[in-house]
Amino acid sequence: MFKGSPVVIGGIEASLRRIAHYDYWQDKIRNSILSDSKADILVYGMAEKTTVEIAKALDQGRTLQDLQDTPATVCFVSGIPDSATNLPDAISCKDKAVFLAMNRLFLCQTHGGSIISGKRRADHQT
Repeated sequence: MFKGSPVVIGGIEASLRRIAHYDYWQDKIRNSILSDSKADILVYGMAEKTTVEIAKALDQGRTLQDLQDTPATVCFVSGIPDSATNLPDAISCKDKAVFLAMNRLFLCQTHGGSIISGKRRADHQT
């Protein structure tokens, strides 16, 4: 790698491990892959457009801090924005109740409450 170049991770593993999670192989709660990998930013889901957006922004001289509000990304920031949801870390998630609450909150934020409440989302027609 080139010293000083930002490291971007993505793919199925990054998408599934973007928050604290239970690792069946190690039988323990693990941190986000972002902290384990020492990467600068994580892209998740179908991130083709996001990856191009990041590349263009960096080419224009913007920093990763400028990209912290880019959809489908996760990065570490120096302060928590007012609009952000602060999820507990892996150490706090060793408590099963905290881990369950964190996953419920994450799923509600990610899926608009449809998984937890059973309500249909307006954008899904059946």
